Amino acid sequence: MNTHHALQWLPSYLVPFVSLSYPTPPPVNPDSFHHSAYYKTGVLDGCFIITCIAVMAIMRDVVRIFVLEPFARWKLTRTWERSNSSRAQQNGNKNDITNGNGHAGHASDDSKPKSVMSARQSRKIHRSVLRFAEQGWSAIYYTLQWLFGFYVHRNLPTQALKPTELWLNYPHIPIAGPLKFYYLTQTAFYLHQILILNAEARRKDHVQMMTHHVLTIFLMVMSYFCNFTRIGCLIMVLMDWNDIFLPVSHSPSLMMQTQLVVPQ
Repeated sequence: MNTHHALQWLPSYLVPFVSLSYPTPPPVNPDSFHHSAYYKTGVLDGCFIITCIAVMAIMRDVVRIFVLEPFARWKLTRTWERSNSSRAQQNGNKNDITNGNGHAGHASDDSKPKSVMSARQSRKIHRSVLRFAEQGWSAIYYTLQWLFGFYVHRNLPTQALKPTELWLNYPHIPIAGPLKFYYLTQTAFYLHQILILNAEARRKDHVQMMTHHVLTIFLMVMSYFCNFTRIGCLIMVLMDWNDIFLPVSHSPSLMMQTQLVVPQ
């Protein structure tokens, strides 16, 4: 985590944007992250958060536009085509005709009208694709961030069912590099979510989600500068585990969404 020496070729004013700020000698007898660099806290940490927000915005758009949206559009379109073909065959069987010799015949395939996706069905597919991509990105992010947070938590001398251990050797100053990185990236994510909420179409739960993100950021910043980072780390690990599944449960699966676009 100590990359200051590796970034000497950068202008000094850019270093805080790409590296953790305020490096300091490690404690004499650290109780965690014995081989990690240690840091203090300060306002320059906001520079690193700005970079994280930009990186998250790019990653979100890349994954959403080039992976999740194409997959969802392909899946829904293929399901619609299969359903439409099945219904066309059923209608063709109902329209069987009998020729003069008493043998069953079928109307010419050229005479059968070919179904075209209506504008209403196309709009439903588009909305389902966007919803799937947005929720898919949330599930991916929370999974990766939870794994990293769990790694940080496992290296701290704390346990979820023993809250008194959170106060051992308090105050925990300075902060280990991985813990600081985890805190700053989490703060950047929720700031990024505020930008997304205001950039996208307004939803019914806009006020609730905005309130949630603002309060979360306030608690994270206060715990960061008041040296409650171990408590915050434990809470975030516990909450991020739930957030892995919430985006999936809030958005219907692709198989359920196909019911919206099957021709009636």
